[in-house]
Amino acid sequence: MEGWIKLYRKIQENWLWNEKRKFSKFEAWIDILFRANHKDEKTIINGRLVDMKKGSFITSEVKLAGKWNWDRKTVRRFLTILENEKMITKKATAKYTNISIENWEVYQNKEQQNEQPKEQQEGQARDNQWDSRRDTDKNEKNIKNIKNNSSSVVDDSCVDGLQEIINFYNNNIGMLTSYGLEVLSDYAKEMPSDLIIFAMKIAVEANKRTIQYIKGILNNWNKKGIKTLIDAEQENQKYNKNTKQTSKNTDWGSIYDDLIKREGGQS
Repeated sequence: MEGWIKLYRKIQENWLWNEKRKFSKFEAWIDILFRANHKDEKTIINGRLVDMKKGSFITSEVKLAGKWNWDRKTVRRFLTILENEKMITKKATAKYTNISIENWEVYQNKEQQNEQPKEQQEGQARDNQWDSRRDTDKNEKNIKNIKNNSSSVVDDSCVDGLQEIINFYNNNIGMLTSYGLEVLSDYAKEMPSDLIIFAMKIAVEANKRTIQYIKGILNNWNKKGIKTLIDAEQENQKYNKNTKQTSKNTDWGSIYDDLIKREGGQS
């Protein structure tokens, strides 16, 4: 069977896609396709602006394991299978993994694009130009934020999902400072983005919109070995049930503050 169906990336916001589950291999492959850049763009790696080719993206085994609800060994084996099947190429470092889709153009409907009316192609060209400029401005702003804090360097601010974290913070908590960017970047290296965003949602609903409160939640989860969104939600429900709280979310920040006091003020 031949032909095309268009699978828009916005489908990732649908409740069916976000249903809590263990991903199948097929779902994991679709997720990889979703994550790949649809055009060449620039991003920040180790404090440097570099070019990222279309069909590739930066991630980590930890993040993929959290998203797919797999363990890291299963993720590693799956990526090796995809490499052996010439479906991807993978370059791993101590801080992140660069995945490139082999034959990326095969997944793009070039024939249909060529058949579009001239006016539509010109309109898309203008949209692409605007998107490119907007992405460049966003990257330049992030670089300025990092440079303003000369005492710190974000080693891997291009970790997969970090932009979603930044967007949620800016839209729901306040303008992210260079210190906040450094803090969230560090957590994003070890935790999946949906887990960090869940912590920020708890902070928002508790009306405690501070980076310190968010740190308290994430540090407490890390201490308990909570690494996935499913684990965090179950822990939250368990706490609420045991304490018979009427509020929806656990006051993790206050709990962590008490823990700091008991441990002599060390974080």
